[in-house]
Parts: sequence; structure tokens; C-alpha cells
Amino acid sequence: MLYGRFVLDGDFPDVLRLAASGDALAFARLWRDTHPPLLRYLWVSVGDAAEDVAADVWVDVARRIGRSE
Repeated sequence: MLYGRFVLDGDFPDVLRLAASGDALAFARLWRDTHPPLLRYLWVSVGDAAEDVAADVWVDVARRIGRSE
């Protein structure tokens, strides 16, 4: 059973590509659509540390998103 909707639905590859190329609005959409499910997952996984872990994740995403690895 699926709960909610897929993150960014079918737009995810395009939004990710635009965010990686420096498009601030695309990055904002990526954050806005993926942060709530990430935070819910982390609350279950790490409890009270969820917000700190999520912040670390987003710092890492911001550092790495433009790299092609």
C-alpha cells in the first residue's frame, strides 16, 4: 500500500537536473517536496535527533548536488 504521493511525481529527474545546475527554485521545490517525508522517516529511525540529522543531510545535498559522480 502506498501512503501519500511519490515525491515530485514524474518531475523528479527534471527538478533534480535543474537543481544540480544551480536553479534555486528547483532546489527549493526539491527541498519542499522531499523534506517532510525525510523528516518523518528520521523521526521513526532516530527519534529526537531527526531534525539534526535532516539538517546534516541537506547540507550534504547542497554540497554535492552540482557534482557529477
